[in-house]
Amino acid sequence: MNSSMSASAQEYVDLERYPIADSGGAVYRDLVERCRLDMAQHGACVLHNFIPKARVRELVKATLSVSELAHHNVNDTTTPYQETVLPGDAGSHPRRSPRRSSVHVLAYDLIQAEHGIRLLYEWDVLLLFLADVLDVDQLYRYEDRLAALNIAVNRPGDENGWHFDQCDFVCSILIRAADRGGEFLYVPNVRDQHDENYNSVATVLDGTHDGIVRLAMEPGSLVLFKGRDSIHRVTPIEGKTARLIALLGYDTTPGVLMSENARLRRFGRLA
Repeated sequence: MNSSMSASAQEYVDLERYPIADSGGAVYRDLVERCRLDMAQHGACVLHNFIPKARVRELVKATLSVSELAHHNVNDTTTPYQETVLPGDAGSHPRRSPRRSSVHVLAYDLIQAEHGIRLLYEWDVLLLFLADVLDVDQLYRYEDRLAALNIAVNRPGDENGWHFDQCDFVCSILIRAADRGGEFLYVPNVRDQHDENYNSVATVLDGTHDGIVRLAMEPGSLVLFKGRDSIHRVTPIEGKTARLIALLGYDTTPGVLMSENARLRRFGRLA
C-alpha cells in the first residue's frame, strides 16, 4: 500500500503552521481571527502551504489517475447571473451578456475514498474550522453525491467567464497550477442586496474596471471566497499542463442538492 492510501486526513495539513485540530489553543484563535479579518476586508482568505508539498504531489498523482473520467462542460449562453440567454437575445446589459465557460469536472463519486482531498473534505476537524472562520453555528457538507466534492481538471483552452456565485461562499484547494493562465480574478463586493451596480459590473465585463484583483495562490493553498457579491473569473488555461483545483461543497443549510438541469450540465448525468 502506498503512503497516500494509508494516510489520514490530518497528514494533508501542515498542522504546525495551521493548528486547526487545536480549537482551544491561542494560535488557533489567532488564525481564525486573521481569516475573519481577511474575509471582511477582501471577501477572501488564502492559507498558503496549507497542504505540505510532499502531499500535494500525491494529490496530483491521484487526480491524474482518474482525470480522463472528467466530464467536459462547455457553455456560452449563461450570463454572469447564472441565467441563460439565447444568442438572439444577447445584448450589452450585464444580464444579457453571456460569458464562456469550459471546464472538465470530476464528480464526487469518481474521487477515490483514499484521495487526500476526499479525506480532508470528510474530516470533521476541517468542517468545524471553516465554520469558525465563517462565524456560523453549524456548517454542513452537501448531500449531493455528485456535487458535494468536485475536482476541476482545467485543460488548455478551459476558462470560467465573469460570474457571481449563487452560494454564499466557496472553499477550494489548488492542487496544480497551469503552465500559464488559470488566474483567479475578482472585484470585491461589486454589488450588494440593495444595489446590483450594473454600471460597474459592465466595466468589469468590458475590461475597463480599475479594481480587478488577482487572488494569489499556489498548489497546496486553501482558499475561502465569498462570491455572491464579488464577480470573478478564471482566465483561459495556456500551455500543456492542466490546472487541478478541488471545490469543497459546504452550506449553512443541511441537505443541499444540485438541480437536475445543473447536474446534467455539469456532470452529464443525474446519478
